[in-house]
Amino acid sequence: MKTHLLKLFACIFLLQGYAATALANEGGAFPKSDAIWVIHLYDIDWKKGEQYIYGLLGDTIVNDMEYQKLYLLNDTILTINSRDIYVGGIRQEGTKVYIKPADNKNQEELDEFLMYDSDWKDLDLNFIIKKPLMGWDYLAKQPTFENVSPLDYGEIDYSTVGIGESYFIDGIGVTSGLFFLPIRYITDGSGRGQGGRLICMKQGDEIKYLSEGCTSCFETEPISSSISEEKRDNNIAQIQYIPTNDALQINMGSNFPALFQLYDVNGRLVMDFELNETTTTVNAHNLPKGVYIYRISNIGTHQYGKFIKP
Repeated sequence: MKTHLLKLFACIFLLQGYAATALANEGGAFPKSDAIWVIHLYDIDWKKGEQYIYGLLGDTIVNDMEYQKLYLLNDTILTINSRDIYVGGIRQEGTKVYIKPADNKNQEELDEFLMYDSDWKDLDLNFIIKKPLMGWDYLAKQPTFENVSPLDYGEIDYSTVGIGESYFIDGIGVTSGLFFLPIRYITDGSGRGQGGRLICMKQGDEIKYLSEGCTSCFETEPISSSISEEKRDNNIAQIQYIPTNDALQINMGSNFPALFQLYDVNGRLVMDFELNETTTTVNAHNLPKGVYIYRISNIGTHQYGKFIKP
């Protein structure tokens, strides 16, 4: 037992944290609404696995208690539709954040439980180990809820739970991504791990957390299902943002006329015009700094991508 504990604490202090940018925030331990988390999950061989996107939007009443509604999203646009899955209600009480899950796997009503308490410190292992896993079935890889602990897996001897220095961040959640366990390491000497990592988080128009080197957040195509029959073609045009001129340069070749649309990360259309020339330069002086998603439509095909205005 003593040897096991020594190994446990040795593993904890050897774990590497992730460098990320977390902007200062106010308003409590957890967002109240209009928030999106992008989370990457890693398999046991340390390869990047699934990407999960969660959004907090709207309120509901359960047993005379008010909850904010948390969804598993099909894209990074916080507009709820039939493809998004309601996963539970969030309730805050001081430093404590509770969640009442809606079990979409077994269609059972699950009890509310404590999701976070920002008064807990990084090395409170009992909190992490006893916390139910939510949102991902490690075996079936399906969105679900499982009230289990890491010890229930049996086949793999996890001796520790990886906790970075900034495991909990007020107003954002945990760096492992909402209710996912952090990256965990097995004790066979391989250094392999499994778990979740928060890649980026946005509330309203503000990106409040951005993992170092992140290039994948908030770039899902913000378009309606009415154009789902179109084919995607990444060779319609070449798009380049030129910082020195604060402008977009669009090279169409012979693929005009075409429709150019530009969206912000909330899916709001900020530019919309027709392309009728080989090369078009678009003034971006009036665009605030941030991530933008463009879409070009041309006779049954479309191209989309993103650019970042620093």
